[in-house]
Amino acid sequence: MGLFSPNLNGMGPDGHQVYEPVGKIGRFFRLLSQNGRGIMASGFLTGLSSAVYILAMALAIKYRALIFMLIGAPLGGLVLMPQLVGTADTIFRAMRGEAGFWWENYKRAWKRNFRACVAPGLLMGLVFGFQLMMLRQGNSEDTGVVIAVAMLVVVALCTAIAKWTVLQLAIVDLPLVRILLNSLVLCGKFPLKTLGTAIFEYAYWILIVALVPVSLIFAAILNFWFPMLVTMLYLYTPLNETFGIEAALGKDNVKAPPPPSDEDPAER
Repeated sequence: MGLFSPNLNGMGPDGHQVYEPVGKIGRFFRLLSQNGRGIMASGFLTGLSSAVYILAMALAIKYRALIFMLIGAPLGGLVLMPQLVGTADTIFRAMRGEAGFWWENYKRAWKRNFRACVAPGLLMGLVFGFQLMMLRQGNSEDTGVVIAVAMLVVVALCTAIAKWTVLQLAIVDLPLVRILLNSLVLCGKFPLKTLGTAIFEYAYWILIVALVPVSLIFAAILNFWFPMLVTMLYLYTPLNETFGIEAALGKDNVKAPPPPSDEDPAER
């Protein structure tokens, strides 16, 4: 089997029909081979929109000025969230094979989701900004092991809740309070998948920050789309089990179609 095996070629409307690859790694490379440009472009837009948040937090940490965090973090979250949800929507469509002209779909999804992203963007920007300041303060002073572990657990929990929230914003139309409650329930209902994806995302961003400036080239290429794609490959099944997305495709509360399942096509 060569690099360009039947699982990776025959793309487009005129190509021959191919089976969905089995397994997460196979689907990962299949998605990149088919829709890589759209996924990466949406991630690039998200990366650009994160500049406000990064600048505000860099100033807050450098000068230990809480005012930069209190103003810049919510503003940065507000700017970032619509693009982050747009990246999630683009990947959902790619998983379904309906990415098409990604820019047209991206614009429609952005307009549809913008209002729903305002409150989560402000809230998450403030929460993560406060946590970054606390972690920085903890590193500069004598911090007990219990307090340090508690801080890391809180950060991991907030990361997990934020991930579930972003995915829900991309696929369902629900009030923010309901979405946050759903995120807490999903964390408890699927602890292993939640913990695994939270650790992965946490480790990804720690490596990016710790290895600056060497990591800047990887941050420019992988930015937000890579951790989003990896975690979505693992968290779609819990989402579908919880919300019945496939069964509710025709209903108004579903925004985006789901991707195909991971089962072997021979069993269908």
